[in-house]
Amino acid sequence: MSSPVVHVQAAEESLAGRIDRLSILLHSNQLIAARPLIAQVRGEVPPEMVANLDFYLALSYVFEYYENNNSAVLTTAAEQFEAFIKTYPNHSLSALARYNLADVHAINQKFKEALQLYVPLYRQPVASVDRKEVLGKLVLINQLFLKTF
Repeated sequence: MSSPVVHVQAAEESLAGRIDRLSILLHSNQLIAARPLIAQVRGEVPPEMVANLDFYLALSYVFEYYENNNSAVLTTAAEQFEAFIKTYPNHSLSALARYNLADVHAINQKFKEALQLYVPLYRQPVASVDRKEVLGKLVLINQLFLKTF
């Protein structure tokens, strides 16, 4: 009779092992599943990795909204993106954070806030945000505004 397998992976797993697992989760778009691991390694990783983790943590709430149709998590997503933008204004993911925050505002029908983020992204294009997508969202918001008047 063989001994039962005991899973002590999390307790004994090295930081490198946890980062590898996290990387696999992030690259396979399993951001919700990655959230506990992000929280676990955030305080242990080199400082240059923290911003990326904070971005993916915020994005995980957007993924949760779409996967579970849970609009309550959009408040957390907005708070997380706002904190990211404030903390890392010059980070390479900052424009993408502003774009995602604009999306969250648009979903919540906070069109003025969304426009305040979309318009600069359209006027001053950045490589990480597709300008055509921004234009499409600006047109859509404009059409929604016209319907309300």
